[in-house]
Amino acid sequence: MVTAIYCFLVNCTTFIQYLYKCTTGNIINNKSYIHSFYLQSGYSGGLLYDNQFSDTNLLPGKLKIIEKKILKNSYGQEIIIKQGVLPQMKIGNLQMENVLAGFFTGDIKNQKYSLFGADLLKRFNWIFDVDRKIAYIQPSKLFNSDY
Repeated sequence: MVTAIYCFLVNCTTFIQYLYKCTTGNIINNKSYIHSFYLQSGYSGGLLYDNQFSDTNLLPGKLKIIEKKILKNSYGQEIIIKQGVLPQMKIGNLQMENVLAGFFTGDIKNQKYSLFGADLLKRFNWIFDVDRKIAYIQPSKLFNSDY
């Protein structure tokens, strides 16, 4: 099954912003959150939420945290990276479960954009129609592979 998703070029770079249709989103505690992500093959993880979305929706208290890393800069300020599990994510008519989702907490918050990383990108076959601003996706053989 092929799903069409709307996307657009950002400043003529290779980054394409993924825009969810109204029937898609992230489902946390039985509540749907519609959110957009930049497709970023340079980020090896699954999802990485921007600080505003994470803080506004109180992700640290809603996602099951499976990993926490603390980094410090030369001034002693902490960047805390938490890796959680998103119970469900819908993309068009496709549903994924137990998706890895990261976010930052701590003194420094400089994550301005949410990212759809390589671990999720590889789970789909992608065809981009730049003229129509649509990407067509279908599950790849890696769709159900472990995270």
